[in-house]
Amino acid sequence: MSCLMLCGCQSFLYPLITDANAVEEPKIEGTHHWRIRGDDYQVVISKVAKTAYKAVVTAPEGKVDLLVRLTKIKGQLFFQLSSYPVESLKKLDEQAGEGMEWVTLVTLTQRPNYLIGKVVSFEPHLRITFFDVLAAGEKHWSEEMADSYHSYPRESSGGSGPGALVIVPPDKLRAYIERAADDPKCFQDLGFAE
Repeated sequence: MSCLMLCGCQSFLYPLITDANAVEEPKIEGTHHWRIRGDDYQVVISKVAKTAYKAVVTAPEGKVDLLVRLTKIKGQLFFQLSSYPVESLKKLDEQAGEGMEWVTLVTLTQRPNYLIGKVVSFEPHLRITFFDVLAAGEKHWSEEMADSYHSYPRESSGGSGPGALVIVPPDKLRAYIERAADDPKCFQDLGFAE
């Protein structure tokens, strides 16, 4: 996922998509070739469970496997990318307990994080955009979640590049994305094309 972090995408500490709201979409499967800011990428997406897909991304800096989940929000298909196995969440959740107080540097470096975006089209090629928290800004926050929003530089969360690790509680994350879903300024197009 480092190739996307270097492009400035922000990742979320909590998942938007879980087994409870994930959907299937056969059109996502296949081999896709993208050029992102001058570099060539090959992405092979295959189904690994009823509502889970594996994406093998071959990039200039190497190869990485990503977990892909899909969901529908306001009639649009959103995706979530993670480079960590889902099983690792359970142990961390047990250690964390409830509330936001447990969010420390240790858990930030250990816990999986997620990139969120939406599918723009499948034809003639798969085209996606990534949710840009910095562009969304406070415009799509609600008053009740303003105190719960946190953002950490990726350097402090074990990553690199200009992206941020964004903490929006799970019960408020979907509503946040819904408010921004129709705002094109909130989605970053990295120039994906065949």
